Amino acid sequence: MVKPAPYDLPFDTDSSARFIPWIIALTTFIGSIFMLGMLTFSSLIGKWSMDLTGQATLQMHIEPGLSPEQAHAMKAQVLTYLKRTPGIKAVQPLDTMTTYRLLEPWLGKNIEHLNLPIPFLVALTLQEKEHFDVTFTSNELAKISPGIRITEHEHINQSILRAANGLRMVGHFILTLITLACIGALIFSTYTGLIVHHDIIRILMLVGARPGYVANQFQRHTFKLALKGTLYNYVLLGLVAALMFWFVGKLEFTLPIHDLSISTLGLVLMVVPLVIITVMTITARMTVSYVLAHQS
Repeated sequence: MVKPAPYDLPFDTDSSARFIPWIIALTTFIGSIFMLGMLTFSSLIGKWSMDLTGQATLQMHIEPGLSPEQAHAMKAQVLTYLKRTPGIKAVQPLDTMTTYRLLEPWLGKNIEHLNLPIPFLVALTLQEKEHFDVTFTSNELAKISPGIRITEHEHINQSILRAANGLRMVGHFILTLITLACIGALIFSTYTGLIVHHDIIRILMLVGARPGYVANQFQRHTFKLALKGTLYNYVLLGLVAALMFWFVGKLEFTLPIHDLSISTLGLVLMVVPLVIITVMTITARMTVSYVLAHQS
């Protein structure tokens, strides 16, 4: 096995060899977490969008003075009208217990003992290619019961998608700033190394070394530091994953990241470090080449 040639520059004496791997590790760690978070977030948004598309909900508030027979007759009238309304594919009334379960996250358990006016809910599935006139239908149903309101989920869906796109833009902006900060730290470290080893580099140039040779020395050194940084990154990811699974196990909660396939997880954990290593090594080489070209 052919071993790489030893360095002509004493990089082991550089203080950057101690903090650059940790900067690269932090950047790789944040990039990996960000990519996994964005993929999980996109998967959840996609599911929510599919669930909300073509759906609507009817809320009917029952007046306290009505008898159970009158309330039942009113509900039957509403359901009969909805089943005959153009643009509605399916009508699914929700029973009282199902409504209680939907309200539990906000009102807690044992809602039936709170004596609250729980509305009568109906889930509507809309036709894909047929228009459903919400305003006209609401006005007609108001003749049966004034406390009826129909909410199309398409408007909620559009709001969720706009908010999701905004969060993605903010996340990409923050990740870009972190990456640029890491690149800036590496450029500063490389430039400092050129100043520290200026005399040795000058001797190498006098005996015939080309700028590309010196740039290759810095590139190999940065590649070594970047590899060390990615190893630190995997250690950090392993610790965070272990803590998350331990914490989630205590709460008996399922992480949304479980929706991602093993191949997707492996691809992210391989591609992000590879991109960071490539960017760092190219940055180091370009910095050295630029500085030496302007010194000659």
